[in-house]
Amino acid sequence: MSFYQIAFFRAILAASMAFSFCARATQDVYLAWAPSFTPDVSGYALYFGNAPGAYDSRLDVGTNTTAVVTNLLGGQSYFFAAVAYDADGAESIPSGEVTFTVPTPPSPLLVAQVSQDSGTLIFNWTAVSDQHYQLQYATDLNQITWSNVGNSIVLTNGAASLSVSIGSDPQGFYRLKLVP
Repeated sequence: MSFYQIAFFRAILAASMAFSFCARATQDVYLAWAPSFTPDVSGYALYFGNAPGAYDSRLDVGTNTTAVVTNLLGGQSYFFAAVAYDADGAESIPSGEVTFTVPTPPSPLLVAQVSQDSGTLIFNWTAVSDQHYQLQYATDLNQITWSNVGNSIVLTNGAASLSVSIGSDPQGFYRLKLVP
C-alpha cells in the first residue's frame, strides 16, 4: 500500500499559564492538523518526545484531527509529529515536526516587608529576575481601576525595594503586580 505524508501539520499551541500564587507545574498543548484525503486512512496518531526525531510517546487519536497532550513539564521542549494509519496499522511517513517549549511558571511574588518611615512606605520583596513589577494604588478595594505608582520595575537580582511617599493622607491600598 502506498501511503503519503500528512501534508499539513499545524500546531495550535495554547499553554495556559497563571501569573499568580498558584501557577501550574505542568501545562497542556493543543495540536491540530488537516485531514488526509486518502480513502485508506483509518485514524491518526501523534508521536512526541524531548528530542528532535526521537519520540518516546505515541497518542492514538482515532479519526480526530486534534489532540491534547497533558502534563508537560515547564521549561521542557517537546517535539511532535503526526502520522496517518490504515486498517492494518500501517503508518504514513511522519508529518513535519513542530516544537513547543513549555513556559516555566514564575516563582510566587513574596512581599517580605512593608514599613513606614516619616510619611514614606517602604516595600521590600523577593521575586524572579528579569520580571516586570508595578506598584499600584487605590482608595477603595472595590475600585476596578488601580493607579500605577511610578514606572514598572525590572529586577536584576532576587531582591527589590521601593519607597513611596504617602503624603498627609496615608489611607489607601497598595498592591504589587507582576506585569507581563
